[in-house]
Amino acid sequence: MSIVGILLGLLIGAAVALSVVQLLARSGHRELVVPQELSLEGSRFRALVEGSSDLIALVAGDGTLLYSSPSITTVLGYPPSYNIGQEIWHLLHPDDLSDAWTALTRTVEGHDEQEGTEFRLRHADGTWRWMEARGTNRTSDPAVRGVVVVCRDITERKLFEHRLEEGAARASQILDATSDAIVVLNESGQVVLFNKAAQTTFGYGADEIRGKAFADLFAPRALGSGGPAAKLEAALRPDASGAEIHVVQMRRGNGEEFTAELTRSMGQLGKRWVNVLVVRDVSPRMAIQQALVEAEQKLRQAFESSPIATLIIGEDGQVNESNQAAKDLFDLSEDQLDSMSVHDLTERDSLPEVERAIRDLLLKKTEISRFDAFVRAGGREPIPSRWQLARLGGVIGARRGKRQLVCQIEDLRREASRTRALADAERRFESAFEAAPVGMTLVDFAERRVFVNAALKGLLGEADSGDRDDLVEALCGPTQIDRRAFASLIGAASVETFESDLGRLCDGQIAEFKFEEALVHSSGREIPAMIGVSLVRDDSGEPYYLIAQVEDMTEQKRRESDLAKAATHDALTGLANRALFVERLGQAIARSARHGSGVAVLFCDLDNLKSVNDRFGHSVGDEVLATLAFSISQAVRTEDLVARFGGDEFVVLCEDLAGESEACVVAQRIVTAVARGADVSVGHLDTAITVGIAVVGEHERPGQAIRRSDMAMYRGKRAGGNRYEIAQAHGSLADQSIDEARFGSHPGIGRNVDLGDVTRDLGTSSENP
Repeated sequence: MSIVGILLGLLIGAAVALSVVQLLARSGHRELVVPQELSLEGSRFRALVEGSSDLIALVAGDGTLLYSSPSITTVLGYPPSYNIGQEIWHLLHPDDLSDAWTALTRTVEGHDEQEGTEFRLRHADGTWRWMEARGTNRTSDPAVRGVVVVCRDITERKLFEHRLEEGAARASQILDATSDAIVVLNESGQVVLFNKAAQTTFGYGADEIRGKAFADLFAPRALGSGGPAAKLEAALRPDASGAEIHVVQMRRGNGEEFTAELTRSMGQLGKRWVNVLVVRDVSPRMAIQQALVEAEQKLRQAFESSPIATLIIGEDGQVNESNQAAKDLFDLSEDQLDSMSVHDLTERDSLPEVERAIRDLLLKKTEISRFDAFVRAGGREPIPSRWQLARLGGVIGARRGKRQLVCQIEDLRREASRTRALADAERRFESAFEAAPVGMTLVDFAERRVFVNAALKGLLGEADSGDRDDLVEALCGPTQIDRRAFASLIGAASVETFESDLGRLCDGQIAEFKFEEALVHSSGREIPAMIGVSLVRDDSGEPYYLIAQVEDMTEQKRRESDLAKAATHDALTGLANRALFVERLGQAIARSARHGSGVAVLFCDLDNLKSVNDRFGHSVGDEVLATLAFSISQAVRTEDLVARFGGDEFVVLCEDLAGESEACVVAQRIVTAVARGADVSVGHLDTAITVGIAVVGEHERPGQAIRRSDMAMYRGKRAGGNRYEIAQAHGSLADQSIDEARFGSHPGIGRNVDLGDVTRDLGTSSENP
């Protein structure tokens, strides 16, 4: 029967394994039954035995043939008395001896074998006949004293299965893969049976696909007189035989097309001929094939690159394959190793252990065997090694289909070397830990020790009094790490900064975290520090050790402070710069609007600084600027803000003024202080300053207030300098001529220019405008 019968057996009988498919393929044979009530006496038994087409034999527990039925002549060509009283093993095929002996032994031991044993027996003409046998243990029956073996000749089935090997393999894939669609067509080409995968593949419901015409399953371009679907349809005739494979374009219920590999077989459903179609997407199949290729490549790569000597051996211990590590261990070439067995590679005293392990694996007494043995290596002294053997099943190597073992041999000399290397690594780590320039502390949960390096002790000002074993119980306890003990370990002033992250670290949510914290020096001063904490776990997920790195941030914080100050202060005088002054003036005007307090801007310009620069040079001019900046700062009120506006110009912001007169007092004090002169490197120099005062008016913008104070200062300059001058009220036209003389028709400068324009156009020259 063709593969159609196999697939029909699957669909009708719900058989999934290929062995069940093969059993259902035996058309014309009854179910194999071993009689349960046999007696060597009586005509009923004799008629049953002698009339059976199956070979019935009585075999002793050691394999001696006690009786064979007359059918031995039909089945094997021997007379009934042939080989009586002798062992049957010489009749068996050498490759089947092990299985046959195992089956007989298990039957004698009382195991109830549910499935028959298949083996080959030698025919009288020298050929081999395949038999399927089941045995019944009657050794305890005094009338029998043996095992009744019923053998059925399955040679024809085996030959048929061999011819259909490709089809059977494909059927096995179809049965095992849930993505394959199987549909059965009647004589009219309509779907009569289908599986769930067919519904999924074609996108039809059960009622929709049942009765669907054959042509409706194909894409339009596959139809037509010359299309692949037409050729396939011609093959769907009862007189067509054999399995055929077509690659066609098929169509789902939603109209989507896909390329499929379609396998067609014939069979009978009852008395009707039917066609069985197996549809498989080509792309998934190719993906699987590619994955298998890649998997074998990875296995091959792992085999070849393994640092452990690995051998693939047969049942007899013969080396089939070896990796580079094995060649190195035994100091042999590949050809030399392949011509040897593990017996040749093992010391005599270790051979019994190796043979026992191979025997146990072949008899499936164990899955993996591990033991220590000595091996021979190129004439050198025996090498102590650790062996691990397991059944391989032919995954790697050319001898597939036969039972093979993978044998890994680890050179124990390397273990001693690794131990020494580990000790060296620990010493290097200890040296690096202790000599690290950053503070470090380590909590070893396994050893229950707490270590602190010299850098952290020095940072905290602690004496070198050993490691902090006083914290072991709190830090190495069975529950969460005690946060206060941890804070004490690293010298942290508080626990709030890292408390949450430490909990997440212990819970396994994070592997590490960083935070800034103030550490407490033994002298009581605080030290800014950046602390990184990590928790390393072992293979079981338990804490292995915790390490914290503590970096002194004092210098970095100082640099950050210097940079921040440089952005808002004048480098020469140390006073606030123009940007900071403008920002503070805007804030002061806003506060003044809310609280009703007075605000004034004092615009100060040194008189005749240019002559100092021309006579003594700009370096002396800078000394004068720095000296007078200090004098102005001393002259104003504590709450006033003094800024260098640019060149030899200074501005003062006065808040909370009771009136204009209070601003005048501050301005006069500035004039007086500057008039005292400046003591610089070239001696005492007479200096003077002119101040313009602008009390900020209602709704006045910062830029307008600065402009008015600047114009007032300019009027004081024209009046001879060394004085202060009060600006006209906001909105007055009295200073229009001064404004024009001061700024002229300079683009961007106007009476209503905002603060940004004023600060940009006034410039930063070190000379008077």
